[in-house]
Amino acid sequence: TTGDPTITPTSTPSITTISPTSTPTILCDLEPEKRKLQIEAKIIKISGGEDALEDPNSPQFKSFTYLVEDDIICPDDSNLGQRYALTVVYYSTNGDAWFECASSKSTSPCVGNRRRLDDSDEENEVVR
Repeated sequence: TTGDPTITPTSTPSITTISPTSTPTILCDLEPEKRKLQIEAKIIKISGGEDALEDPNSPQFKSFTYLVEDDIICPDDSNLGQRYALTVVYYSTNGDAWFECASSKSTSPCVGNRRRLDDSDEENEVVR
């Protein structure tokens, strides 16, 4: 039962401390900074220079940032060049505003309203 309100609390609140649950994930058996540097070195070779990677507003910079921070691709992955090219196209064409993904193939790598960048598709393959 509850009684009338009191001026002092009736019990001491308990404090629970939450500890981290696990160590950070290390992709490709590389420390995050080493993975970033290796991806950057390969992208510089693909794109022909560092200039576009230094401009935070460029599609190239946004693509590089995506690959390093949001993607799980490894620097030695044979699809790195293709993935980079596709993400540059995505950012160059305002991909965040895309509403539709269509393909005549039943095995389309379309998922919802986004194009998966991790599956190859001969009909849509990017050639460097």
